[in-house]
Order: sequence, then C-alpha cells, then structure tokens
Amino acid sequence: MSKRLSLFLLLSPFLSLEVNAQDYDYDPSRTAILLVDPYNEFLSEGGLLYDLSKETLEANNAIENMKNLVTEARAAGVKVIYVPHHHSEEGDTAGWKIARGSGRVFRAGTWAVEYPPRFANTAR
Repeated sequence: MSKRLSLFLLLSPFLSLEVNAQDYDYDPSRTAILLVDPYNEFLSEGGLLYDLSKETLEANNAIENMKNLVTEARAAGVKVIYVPHHHSEEGDTAGWKIARGSGRVFRAGTWAVEYPPRFANTAR
C-alpha cells in the first residue's frame, strides 16, 4: 500500500467531503432507496426502542423526511425497498451458545414489527 493511501485511510475518519446529490444523474431503473427497519418499534410512541430514537427522530425531522423521500422517489420512478429486521419468535435462540437481548423486541406478529400508519400509503 502506498504511503499516500495509508495516510488517507488514517485521516479519512476526520475528513469531510461535501457532495451534492444534484451533481449526479441517477437512472431510476437502476436506482433504489432502501428503508431499513422502519418499524413501530423504533418510530412510534409505545415501541420498546422509541425512547432511544425519539431525540434523533425529532431533531432530524426523520419521519417527515422519510415520507417525503419515499413520495419523491416513487414520483421519479425510483424503487423503494423496505428491508425488514428479523422478527423474533419463541425459541429463536434455542441451542445457541451465546444469545443476546431480551427477545422482547421485534416480536413476530405484533404491532411492533408493523410499519407506522403514516407509512401505510407508501409501503408496498
């Protein structure tokens, strides 16, 4: 590895590169937006993980921004793909040497693993 590349790799966590999305042309047929885990568990009051994410969601207007992103992407012909987290079920970790977590989050078949109603019109 060259010295220049090594230095860049060492400094890269401290560098900020500003890129404007409008500077690029995206082919909608080859582009997708991935929404990872947009569950009630994280995004709705009453979700077990909501209190951990509430401050960030509100500070970044995340819910409204996600709704706008999905709406605009679809209007432009860009695919929107929902990427769901595993839904936990009783016995999922049976036989594991190490199992972490309480097993209470992301319970299969519950409200927690549904998409919030505000996304109901956008989820396909």
